[in-house]
Amino acid sequence: MRPASIVRWSTAFLALICALLLQGRDLAGQTPPRRYFRSGIRTGIGVTPVIPDVMAGAGAWHLFGSGRFGAFADAKMSFPDLKNDVDYCPDVVVPCTVPDVEAQRFDIKLRDVDQYLVFNAGGVVTAGPEVAFLLGVGAARHARFGEYSDGTNDPELRITDDGSYWAPHVPASEWRAQAVLGVLMRLGSRIVVRFGYETAPGGISAGGYWVFSH
Repeated sequence: MRPASIVRWSTAFLALICALLLQGRDLAGQTPPRRYFRSGIRTGIGVTPVIPDVMAGAGAWHLFGSGRFGAFADAKMSFPDLKNDVDYCPDVVVPCTVPDVEAQRFDIKLRDVDQYLVFNAGGVVTAGPEVAFLLGVGAARHARFGEYSDGTNDPELRITDDGSYWAPHVPASEWRAQAVLGVLMRLGSRIVVRFGYETAPGGISAGGYWVFSH
């Protein structure tokens, strides 16, 4: 993902979190809180990205019985997928891997980009009416891509529209185990936000859930 895209996605996500925070405060100020962890709140469904590498994600959690314990699950992926990019491995770049490009071509290396497909699951423990904790494990498929430029100024000679293209590192992808840590915080009667950390992408896990009661 290009730096400008990362900034746009991160800014949009932070704006969403701020909107949720403001909405939660308005809800809390307008009506007495009636739904808490362990009392009324049972299920949350929402978005769960990892900033900045895994910006598309969705997940859910559910509290059982008395509401003391529960479970969560989520899935997420980097967006957009570079393997589907129009500039991924142009026909003239054969074989198309980073070692082959660097051994056989004289193109300019621009940067490396990491992408992930992640699946997580684990437990939820409530610590009071406003807060609950997440602890889980997951599997993350990691892929790294190199971006190159052919350095050609003549538009007729460029191998892509702008002369840049993507090539995969070797191995093309690999799976990693990871640990997931997080905290859920209630805002108002219908909104719960999530903050935490995921070890395989190595980034901040953040998100928001819409809450369903009994």
